[in-house]
Amino acid sequence: MSRVLFSKSMGRRLAIPLLLVSVLFGCGGSLEPVVTPRFQHSYGERMFTQEEMGKLVKMGAVTAGWLPGKEQEGRIDLKVYVREHQAFVTVIFWENGFRIEHKATSSGLKYDSEYRLIHERYNHWVRRLSRHIRKQIGDQYVKKLAASMEPAVEPSSAPAPASVDREIVEAEPEPVAEADAGTPLAD
Repeated sequence: MSRVLFSKSMGRRLAIPLLLVSVLFGCGGSLEPVVTPRFQHSYGERMFTQEEMGKLVKMGAVTAGWLPGKEQEGRIDLKVYVREHQAFVTVIFWENGFRIEHKATSSGLKYDSEYRLIHERYNHWVRRLSRHIRKQIGDQYVKKLAASMEPAVEPSSAPAPASVDREIVEAEPEPVAEADAGTPLAD
């Protein structure tokens, strides 16, 4: 006697939920866990003030296509509009790092607050934003490092070069005697 593993009634009961899942998740991008990028530079010492870090965050955001919004001490709201999608984040920053947090007011991204899932494009945009901010931090760090390595002596206070004896420089060089092919030069 053969057993039927899949009956018609069972197929109908599974068809509707599978159809709903494919419509919700299959069309227009899949859902992924919300990414919360964090960055803590390890340059050893604090190279930036909180104010400088805020400027670097804004510069990175603008180069990544995000628009700055409300600013408070240590945080800035950013937004990006792509077609029918709107993403809103808050960047929390301090002297040597930052963190990007999603704001639930984003629209068109199928955000599920219970499971913290969101449209896959959101994570792409936020990772790109993080890369641009880190690039600004790295570029500014290199500039500060280079400036700290420049000599502290001003050109006007540098010692003058020693005087040159013009007679020695302008004198004709003495001809060098060529040695015979078999005779070494005398010391």
